[in-house]
Amino acid sequence: MSISITGMNAARSQLDIASQNLTNSETNGYKSFRAILGDVYAQAGTTSVDMSGVTLLGTQQAFSQGQLTQSGNAFDLGIDGKGFFVLGNDGEQLFSRAGLFNQDKEHYLVNPSGYRLRGFGVNNQGAVDTSKLVDLQVSQANRPGKATTKASATINLNASEPVINRTTVALNPSDPRTFSWYGALNIFDSLGEQHTLGSYFTKTETSQWLLEFQVDGQSLKQTENLTFNSSGLLTTPADAQFSLTPPELPSGAVLQPLAMDFSGITQFAIDSSFRPQVVDGQMAGSLNQVSFAENGFLQGSYSNGEQYLLGQVALATFPNDNGLVVNGNNTWMSSMVSGTPLFSPSGLNGAGLIRAGFVEQSNVDLASGLSDVILAQRNFQVSAKAFQAEDLLSQTLINLT
Repeated sequence: MSISITGMNAARSQLDIASQNLTNSETNGYKSFRAILGDVYAQAGTTSVDMSGVTLLGTQQAFSQGQLTQSGNAFDLGIDGKGFFVLGNDGEQLFSRAGLFNQDKEHYLVNPSGYRLRGFGVNNQGAVDTSKLVDLQVSQANRPGKATTKASATINLNASEPVINRTTVALNPSDPRTFSWYGALNIFDSLGEQHTLGSYFTKTETSQWLLEFQVDGQSLKQTENLTFNSSGLLTTPADAQFSLTPPELPSGAVLQPLAMDFSGITQFAIDSSFRPQVVDGQMAGSLNQVSFAENGFLQGSYSNGEQYLLGQVALATFPNDNGLVVNGNNTWMSSMVSGTPLFSPSGLNGAGLIRAGFVEQSNVDLASGLSDVILAQRNFQVSAKAFQAEDLLSQTLINLT
């Protein structure tokens, strides 16, 4: 009867595994198990075999891809291909395929169990540093401003403008009769505060113009004389590139010397125009929004309209996924059998691609799972019938004696 008992135990193990799979059919990142059975012999030989039934040799997980579905959460991530998210839990390193993340009160990215998502930080140049893993955290620090050092514009001055005698008519920005055309550029000081650089063009003679500058209404001592030929092209100065020295600011911030590029300026008989092209520098910015981009890049959007890279999610790949040890809460631990993990950015060194806004579903096939339950139940019934038959045979022998 012991053989039948091993059959019932094996069938019960099969049923437990099938039930575990079906129960976790909606668990994100869950990987299904299968039972590995083995035959048992008390003694085996070429002419005589002492049969002892069946045993559960172990279980094996199937690390096949689960379906990726959109979640609507900007911090959710799915892995398309090989690899695991790396999680930190009080110094312990865990691995998971369930990419449901959010910010905790310290602005670390954590999963529902509070385990911190790990990845690569950024260096002082704003580039990803793949030399070490860090807990990914959304920095709340404001971004400093950057002073403007260069600016350019595309300009045409209407050749039909009347001449203004600058010796008798002083520039008055509030009176358009004192200048011929005006263009404005937004520039920034060392603290990121915005200022207005005004360029005032005044036609003083035929094909000759006077260029004057103001910063926030304060005139600069520097002026430039522009001369055009009969084709409307600039002849003096030849390159129309100027270096401006801005005024001192009462705030203590500094406006850097400006390299102005007005090359290509023309004097055609069409409407005057002033179109800013390139102005570097930027305002100071505070964090407005954080989200993941494709390939696991963590990006922050700031009030100055800029985006900055805050980090990148790392993926761990193993020589042998089946050597991983289940740890619960949708996590695994590495082992000597799994081998040492290799930490890589998305899409490199065999790692899969990280899809932002997606989560991976369980890879359990419901039809196969239900079939496994039916088979386990049938195997249990068969072994139970065999047990009953053996018991009846034993009772018959006892009665005969």
